[in-house]
Amino acid sequence: MRLPFSQPRLRHLRRLRTIIRVFGKYGFGEFIHRLNLEGLTSLVRRVRHFGRIPAESEVRRLSGPRRLRRALEELGPTFIKFGQILSTRPDLVPEEYGRELARLQDRLPPFPSDEARQVIAEELGKPVTELFATFVDAPLAAASIAQVHAAELADGSQVVVKVQRPGIESLVETDIHILLRLAALAHRTIPEVRQLDLVGLVHQFARTLRQEMDFSLEAANAERMAMHFKEQEEVVVPKISWDYTSRRVLVMERISGIRITDFERYDLVGAERTKVARICADAYMKMLLEDGCFHADPHPGNLMVLEGGRVAFLDFGQWGNVGSDKEVQEFFDAFIAFINRDFDRLVDYFIRRGTTHGESPAPGFRDRFRRELQDFLEPYYGRTLKQINAGDYINRVLHLAMDLNLRVPAELYLINKVLLSLEGLVRQLDPGFDFIEVAKPYAMRRLARRRSPAGWAEAARACSTDYVEAFRDLPVQVRTILQKMVDDQVRFEISISNLDGFTHHLDRASNRLAFALITASVVVGSSLIVRAGGGGEGGISAFGIVGFTLAGCFGLWLLISILRGGKL
Repeated sequence: MRLPFSQPRLRHLRRLRTIIRVFGKYGFGEFIHRLNLEGLTSLVRRVRHFGRIPAESEVRRLSGPRRLRRALEELGPTFIKFGQILSTRPDLVPEEYGRELARLQDRLPPFPSDEARQVIAEELGKPVTELFATFVDAPLAAASIAQVHAAELADGSQVVVKVQRPGIESLVETDIHILLRLAALAHRTIPEVRQLDLVGLVHQFARTLRQEMDFSLEAANAERMAMHFKEQEEVVVPKISWDYTSRRVLVMERISGIRITDFERYDLVGAERTKVARICADAYMKMLLEDGCFHADPHPGNLMVLEGGRVAFLDFGQWGNVGSDKEVQEFFDAFIAFINRDFDRLVDYFIRRGTTHGESPAPGFRDRFRRELQDFLEPYYGRTLKQINAGDYINRVLHLAMDLNLRVPAELYLINKVLLSLEGLVRQLDPGFDFIEVAKPYAMRRLARRRSPAGWAEAARACSTDYVEAFRDLPVQVRTILQKMVDDQVRFEISISNLDGFTHHLDRASNRLAFALITASVVVGSSLIVRAGGGGEGGISAFGIVGFTLAGCFGLWLLISILRGGKL
């Protein structure tokens, strides 16, 4: 069979076969069959009903979501990361699959310390013995992309060294290449997935993963957060050693403390759970409502409690942005609208954000959306975190948007994922915590700045700039349009939905009809020749026999064509 890849590389082919084998092993052969990729499996597997789980296999006892999680874990780092992203997208995967994919473990056995030393030497240009006073070969932790070692600099500074796993970039790029081709193939061959924009999702995933693999970007994220919190002693961000940092190596200050969920040891560092909860929530409200960017992975392994109850943030590979200044302001306006029960503004926010797949809202859409949003949100007002299931709240908001055919921006899915993780953590620290009370001061300060003389001046300056640019470009645009009209270059295109498919079927039907008429003509002509004689006394015309034979072949050919098309 012809592969769906242009100039396929041998490495890509081997990896693709591995992917097909693993998905078949876990009972997803139907998907491979619909992509027409069964030809890449061995003949033995196809004969044994590829993709069907043997009755004696332990996989048969697993649910569909668990089988998918196990398959992604077996396929390694790229697919684990992809599954984690899918777990935050209820518009793409059912709820039960999302819950299971959220449990994907990003852990791998450590690689040899000799390889770690070699990567460091290649990146920094010197051997480890010249770069560090001491370097501990046993890693502190190992994940799919990198592992971390303890070390000491020449000046006595205690640091951790994050080293990228050898060969991971090549594997990731191969997997991304394959995922992009599979997404494009699925778009062409599986009608149900065409509205999901799988190719766009893989491109977004590839961009996120490549950024996470560039440790210099992670270092920049850490410094950005440190700058935003330089006035707040309760939040600690490790210092970056830029002289020892590159794309594949990251060296930062080693933080000593306890895991944020290690509640039994809080007394050792003088911490109180309610205070730690407030610090975490306060930090994220500041990042979302003031800074416009945020640490996007607040699980307990990335947060530590230090002496005096301070909170340290670790691992800045996953980083999110609310957007431009205008988008930050829109997000803030939506938050204020939520606090003030201003459902009209909330509806406006969702409609402005891209929302109806490029189409104008249908008549009555705004009223229906406002009514459903109000009915949904009203019960949440006046309740504490202890009374609210934030996970259920977030999922219901997203499903409400999907039910109304709204396209939720990707950054909002990431924000929801972060808030969901944060809610779970804060619920453990302080079940009665109220996020709204923490967020209100930030909202009020931003509102005060917006209404101040400086805020009005800034808004006027931004508006005047936009208007000046619009008026400056308007004469050129009008002149261009008029010139095209004079030159008869203006064209109007009308696109009729599914016209190409209709034309294809019409051509096919007319061709079959013409073929049937030709066959019938040959039959009639042959009958006339036989009736007229020409084969001698008592004989049969040879031309008649040839005609009947051709007519029979044509008729058989036409019948087979109709049967293969599934229409009799």
